[in-house]
Amino acid sequence: MTEFEKLILLNLTYNSETGHMRRILRKNRWGYYPVDEAVGTSRNGYMKTIFLGKDLAVHRAAFLFMTGSLPSRSFDVDHINGVRHDNRWINLRLASRSQNNMNSAAPKNNTSGHKGVHLDRRMYKKGAPKNPWFARIKVSGKTLHLGFFKTFEEAVEVRKQAEKKYFGEFNRKEVG
Repeated sequence: MTEFEKLILLNLTYNSETGHMRRILRKNRWGYYPVDEAVGTSRNGYMKTIFLGKDLAVHRAAFLFMTGSLPSRSFDVDHINGVRHDNRWINLRLASRSQNNMNSAAPKNNTSGHKGVHLDRRMYKKGAPKNPWFARIKVSGKTLHLGFFKTFEEAVEVRKQAEKKYFGEFNRKEVG
């Protein structure tokens, strides 16, 4: 265990049922003194804090409290339900970057409303196409084309089936 990890364990507490982290000791130039304050401000939805001059993500610190060490930087901590500020232990798991991306929401610039499903605008310039919708999925860094479809619903269904097949437990669950 590194000195940094020891200091986190000494100065903070983590409630695995609520996902909240609190500062129990604060250091000033005269030494440590007891406090009881919530830790973390939301940045891009994730709870983060500054600890000893370093950015510390609460979801990564939760792994320290539960496993005894911070996760390697080569791994992400995935929020299973997709809610970035939900740091309950049952909602966190280690994931590769690829696995974490599998569990991500549709990008904000997505116009179809479903990740991986698109309207083929090139075909619209040539006149109304027979199959205007297409679906694709990215697996291990490679984009797989899933086909062209007459309706949006068909494209979404094929994409969902591909997510189940290729993403397994990292398939994004419907929230709500």
